[in-house]
Amino acid sequence: QDPNEFARLLFDRMRETLRSSCVDGGDLGDLLPSIFGGSFLYITTCSECFQQTRKSEEFMEVTLPIADDVGLQQNSSVDIQRCVDFYLDPEHLVRDNQYFCSNCNKKCDAKRELFFKKLPPVLNVQLARYVFDRETLAKRKVKTKVLLPNELRVPLIVSDSQYGKKQNASFANSGVEADYVLCAVQNHLGSSAYQGHYTADVMDWTTGRFYEFNDGEVTLLEDGPVSSFEPDSDEDRRLTRGSEDAYNLFYVEK
Repeated sequence: QDPNEFARLLFDRMRETLRSSCVDGGDLGDLLPSIFGGSFLYITTCSECFQQTRKSEEFMEVTLPIADDVGLQQNSSVDIQRCVDFYLDPEHLVRDNQYFCSNCNKKCDAKRELFFKKLPPVLNVQLARYVFDRETLAKRKVKTKVLLPNELRVPLIVSDSQYGKKQNASFANSGVEADYVLCAVQNHLGSSAYQGHYTADVMDWTTGRFYEFNDGEVTLLEDGPVSSFEPDSDEDRRLTRGSEDAYNLFYVEK
């Protein structure tokens, strides 16, 4: 198992354990979903007849591809905010990946959009650091460096009827965003997808200060995680060193 798979398994086991534990007849099975649970809305629009199909899907974590900037220089870093924006970019279903439209009764080009329909109090972000390598037939770690904004803006759709039959519907029409604050980072040190050393940078909510947890050692991080920065400061972003080890981020809604 790679770290992403282990994290999902841990959440599943925790949920099963809580579901089987009752206090005064109460069910704790909904505890984790009430903290980390949200939902997506997928809208697929046929390019010929513009008929839309909609599908909702619940989530406990959001797995973000590590999006490389166009012309990314060697040793440059990718901003997590851009990874969110890239994740929400429309997908165009063409050629071998065409969509079967029930109204046209044939395969057609189409546009598939992904929206956040419901956002959780705590956003559990898994970075897709571990990918299958077709040459080695094994998983490898993606070492692209990432920058972690102290605040993250996540677009939210107001209602799934908000877009109706609009052909060019997009998040830009909504203008609704949820603001999140970085509160924890899990790091995987090592080049292998199957082994390595793990540390965590966690905020103390009573003081707003971050601490690094490294086995039995706890160290104060005066300036927060080394890869974090203030998103409104171009200079802070420029001076911040990206991390190739951060793989699991937790953002709390403001």
